[in-house]
Amino acid sequence: MEKLGFEKNKRIYRKFGNKPVMVCYEGKTYKFRCQGEYHWGNYLEFLKKAKEIKDWDYESHTFEFDNIGIEKWLIDFTVRNNDDTIEYYEWKGMVQKSDIDKLKLLNRERPEVEVTYVFGSKPKISVHKMGLLERYCKRVITNGNTIAGRVPKSF
Repeated sequence: MEKLGFEKNKRIYRKFGNKPVMVCYEGKTYKFRCQGEYHWGNYLEFLKKAKEIKDWDYESHTFEFDNIGIEKWLIDFTVRNNDDTIEYYEWKGMVQKSDIDKLKLLNRERPEVEVTYVFGSKPKISVHKMGLLERYCKRVITNGNTIAGRVPKSF
């Protein structure tokens, strides 16, 4: 928690220049690592109140791998749909090689799990990386639109 920067009298730690945001929804406190995650959390809370989804949580699920270098992946958002299926969402400002490596590992070790990547704006990535994202992700959402897959409900 120290890296999030929510402690008293501490400088805020900013990875990639992100500003952490703390918010409370229905008595539960969330400490988002950036403004984009905060906005996606608002969107999921809206879907929950509109009864489009059953529930959602932030950084509650970790995938563990039998791999040297990448041992675990703390996924940003876990969504429980009304039919009790689970969807995973990862908020990204940019894509790094380690992100693609995590997707490949997840696809190899847990092929039944599907992850959606969410970008706040059009991602500045190579055609090759976008191709890999489209190959290994359920869908890629950018700025409220989809590049691959279906458009999210009520968005």
